[in-house]
Amino acid sequence: MILNYSYHFFSKASIPFIGALLFLGVFTACQPYEETAQKQTKGALEDSLFRFTESSDVDVSMMEKGNRFLSIRSPFAKSYQSNGNNFTTFSGGVSIQLFDSLQMIQSQVICSTATYNTVTNIFDFVGDVRVTSTENRKLFTEKLLWFREDRHIETMAFVSIFTEKDTLYGYGLHGDESLENYEITKVSGKITLD
Repeated sequence: MILNYSYHFFSKASIPFIGALLFLGVFTACQPYEETAQKQTKGALEDSLFRFTESSDVDVSMMEKGNRFLSIRSPFAKSYQSNGNNFTTFSGGVSIQLFDSLQMIQSQVICSTATYNTVTNIFDFVGDVRVTSTENRKLFTEKLLWFREDRHIETMAFVSIFTEKDTLYGYGLHGDESLENYEITKVSGKITLD
């Protein structure tokens, strides 16, 4: 009889309480799930706005006002587009030719990787960067920026410049792409004066 009484007491008195606990547990458990689902949905939408393409055996010419100013050859290229950023990375050994307004080669750049940001119009050359001008001036460094708008180059890395008369070494360089005019921040080397 006591068992029967306990059973009736438990079932009648506890049902609303247990129901309230279950409802509360389900409600609070669903709320973080909904937040997580919203975050996952937002992330999926952002990912869908992130696009990239891959190409192999790339041979690209860039034009400006109907004239070619740049030619790139690379074994591999990958373009990224996301949230207002748009850039292409060329890799696997890159060869770049820069042309003057008369369509003559002004300089040639060879590097491991080149990244072009179409928003800022800046090329970032990385890895065993070698620049050779038509005047046979040579620049060696590990990292070099080329600013397309005003066609100048910059680096804060160690540089070596070889001309017919001089050999210069230093850290930091700012100059033009033809290596006719440049400034090395911390310079050392052999300079021949006439």
